Amino acid sequence: MKRLAERTLNALFSEAKRREYMISEKIILLGQGERDLAAALNGALKKNGYKVDVVFDGAQAVNALNNGGYDLLIVGDALSRVTAKEVIEKFRALSKSPVLIITDRRAIKSDEKEWEGVQTLNMPFTEQRFIDKVGNLLNLTDN
Repeated sequence: MKRLAERTLNALFSEAKRREYMISEKIILLGQGERDLAAALNGALKKNGYKVDVVFDGAQAVNALNNGGYDLLIVGDALSRVTAKEVIEKFRALSKSPVLIITDRRAIKSDEKEWEGVQTLNMPFTEQRFIDKVGNLLNLTDN
């Protein structure tokens, strides 16, 4: 069934349209305690066609995860109420989808480095670098 859908998409859409369709099907949970940064990241993601749910603390992130279905978790390393580590552990219990940690720390603890599918993005970074990282994590390439 999936191959039939892919062939139909290939027949109907150009490469750019297929990529746009694939992006629009991806749902991202963004957990970021700094509201200004959350707004900037959310704006960049939406501008690039992603569907985004934004939460501002760890407890909200855990509640959102219980509703499920996320293709990527983007989380700030300094969430309140529930830590980023706890949010990631909850996400891992539900999904093997990738995780991106936004951090201003240069060193990530060794146990965090060992989580499968978890990458970090150190601040400061450009919007393009952020979007490229998200696309790579979601396996959306132009090739």
